Amino acid sequence: MHNFLLFYAPLLIVLLAIFTSFLVVGKSTKYEE
Repeated sequence: MHNFLLFYAPLLIVLLAIFTSFLVVGKSTKYEE
């Protein structure tokens, strides 16, 4: 379980960061159009 968390926690953080950046980019481009 510990190894599982150690392996997937960084992946989840990276995925969340990518997802939020996509949301921010999508919103900003929406307002520009």
